[in-house]
Amino acid sequence: MSAHEKRPPGDSGTARRIFEFDWSKTPLGPIEDWPPLLRSTVLATLAGDDAGTTRAPADPDSIEHARTELALRESEERLRIALEAGRMGTWRYDLAAGRQDWSEQQFRLFGLEPGPEPPTRELFLSMVHPDDLERVGFTDDDLLPDRGLLNSEFRIVRPDGSTRWLLAHTVVRRDAAGKAIEMIGLNWDITQRKHAEAALRYSEEGLRMALEAGRMGTYRFDVRTGVEQWDDNEYALLGLKRTAEAPTRDLFLSLIHPDDLHLVQFTGDDQRPPGTSLDSEFRIVRPDTGEVRTLTAHAVARFDADGRPVEVIGINQDVTEDRRIQAALRSTEERMQQFGEASSDVLWIRDAATMQWDYVSPAFDRIYGLTRQDGLKADNFETWLGMIVPEDRDVAREAFDRVARGERAAFEYRIRRPDGGVRWLRNTDFPIRDPSGTVTHIAGVSSDITAMKLAEEHQRMLLYELQHRVRNTLAVIRSIVRRTARTSDGKDEFQMHLEGRIDTFARVQAAVTRDPTRGLDLDFLIAEELRILGAIEGQNLTLDGPAIALSAKAAEAFGLAIHELATNAVKYGALSSPQGRIDVAWNIVTDAAPGLRLEWSERGVADVPPEPRRRGFGTEILERTLAYDLKAQTRLEFRPTGLKCVIMVPMAQLNGPPHPPL
Repeated sequence: MSAHEKRPPGDSGTARRIFEFDWSKTPLGPIEDWPPLLRSTVLATLAGDDAGTTRAPADPDSIEHARTELALRESEERLRIALEAGRMGTWRYDLAAGRQDWSEQQFRLFGLEPGPEPPTRELFLSMVHPDDLERVGFTDDDLLPDRGLLNSEFRIVRPDGSTRWLLAHTVVRRDAAGKAIEMIGLNWDITQRKHAEAALRYSEEGLRMALEAGRMGTYRFDVRTGVEQWDDNEYALLGLKRTAEAPTRDLFLSLIHPDDLHLVQFTGDDQRPPGTSLDSEFRIVRPDTGEVRTLTAHAVARFDADGRPVEVIGINQDVTEDRRIQAALRSTEERMQQFGEASSDVLWIRDAATMQWDYVSPAFDRIYGLTRQDGLKADNFETWLGMIVPEDRDVAREAFDRVARGERAAFEYRIRRPDGGVRWLRNTDFPIRDPSGTVTHIAGVSSDITAMKLAEEHQRMLLYELQHRVRNTLAVIRSIVRRTARTSDGKDEFQMHLEGRIDTFARVQAAVTRDPTRGLDLDFLIAEELRILGAIEGQNLTLDGPAIALSAKAAEAFGLAIHELATNAVKYGALSSPQGRIDVAWNIVTDAAPGLRLEWSERGVADVPPEPRRRGFGTEILERTLAYDLKAQTRLEFRPTGLKCVIMVPMAQLNGPPHPPL
């Protein structure tokens, strides 16, 4: 536009507004780019208005031509915007000249900027991905009149290194003789579509692999026609191979185990409200192996207006192994239940979060003296703690805290049963974890070790008794040796008396050791000692008295005393003569303090020596040792018919000293 044309012709408001308006943002573009006919018509009109003259009517052909040009520009602008929005570029290729013409959007698709030099076929081919060059080439056959629209998909590598997918639609323009002279095409950026297709393929492949890994097959069932559609996994699941014929409901039903047909029957006559569950579990007999497999079906149905199903879409899953595992687990649980029922120990499981029992075996009733129903009531952890004796509760709490942290714990404690009895228990507790390693339950075995504790107590008592007896034995033997030596007149007499006394002591020790807790029967002790020296009960010996158990200490003292009395009877008394007899009687007296009274009486003896002037070992045992060891009182009477000895011992002395506390 000339300088004259750029200034507003006249000062009319219309002219000023037209020339001041920014036409570059409209489909017409800036005024200088308007078609010449349109520009001259507008200027002439504005000039006429400025002169204030009456303008002759414009040439109708000129006006129509201007309108056509304006409509064409608007159409081209809309096409440009549409191509840009759709990521499309247009191009033309002159086959004779080998020259190409690209639209601005075509340049943008290839990551280029328009330049002064036109693009070439070589430039285009250099940007095509090497693996896709065959897709963009064309042959003489492609230019034949009957070839039609040419389509191809290919990749380009843009200057910035990015790869884009393009779809090309190409037509061939021909001259009047039908010769191909030009190729005109549209390139469409389909990168996003390709990515979406790849993602879809990846998703579908993942779904297929997931279904295959999960032993699942999908199907669609037209209820009205009985025709089904199965995927490859469904065929494999049912032990079939895909054929050209579509599977039918009858084929499916022929595979169902006869006992399970009622679980899969479904027809169009069924009336069910939408949302009704169509899930089921059934068995099939595979035709390829004859194996029986268990499947679960999860399905949804489409219903018509009357509520009748028209199509079922679902998934079948092979759960044979799962059911086998579940059956094995149930069998294991049943065996564990039987084990728990038969176990003499208490088997139990607690929830780690609440510390409440989930399971307690029947032995609980016997050991705790409380029914399981009562033991499981309310806060049973506090109930259990309440049964533990106070001194042992902290030990139990600390052990449970350790197990809750994932450790194992074993501890012993005492409980007080409702009947007042105290029992010793040993707990072996351990954590149970879920797959993530979190401790969800605490389990354990509670064993009644009361009998073991009593045995340990008995063992400690025996050890104490043994230690006491060894010390006492050594002291007694030392005393016997010393006193025998002091009262013997010679070596031979010393040897004879010493052997007899030690033998007596040894016999008492042997008898007591058989059962230290029971004691030694007084009747047995007297009869055994006199039997060795020739006294026979019923002939020259009479024993009469109640059963009395002597402690080890009392038995030792009584054994030596009876030995001295018997030895004296052999030498001087009733056992020195065939006519002699010994009567031994004892009884319990209940005077101020209960005690044992034992009387030794000899008769049928002639020429009994008078009371000895010298006090020997036997007299010392009877009068001094019994008094010292058993607080006994002894009275000896040397009668003409034979010796009489009366021994009085407090009953408290016969049971010996108490054992040390355990």
